[in-house]
Amino acid sequence: MYGLEAISAANGWAQAATGAAIVMMGLAALSFVISRIGKIIDLMENLGIRKEGPEDSVEEKEAQKILPDLPEKPLENLNDSLEYYKLLTAELGEEFSLLDFHKALHQSGDPHPHLTARTLREKGYLEAIGNGVFRWKQS
Repeated sequence: MYGLEAISAANGWAQAATGAAIVMMGLAALSFVISRIGKIIDLMENLGIRKEGPEDSVEEKEAQKILPDLPEKPLENLNDSLEYYKLLTAELGEEFSLLDFHKALHQSGDPHPHLTARTLREKGYLEAIGNGVFRWKQS
């Protein structure tokens, strides 16, 4: 027996339908998980709520209060936002690593730390010194 007769005799149609159904259910479950990944990450971060510790010193909280509010659309007019970013990096020193700058942007609530750092570099506001160290361009 060969061909379609063999498939029917060995219950092949039911096996093919079952396999297709399993694959479709797996893909549907995967797409559901991917669509909810943002909420899953938020939930995981909220479960790890940290209590006030030694790194949350009074000086750091005071420094955060001194900073003006982040402009609503900082990348549309960098000249207005530049003073904010310079104040943000004041405690890092005149020369700072891009990693420290990115952390400061993230902690300040900047919505796009990577994009902000890249834009400031591309527009020439940040000068590379070497080995990932930058400074503000002298005007």
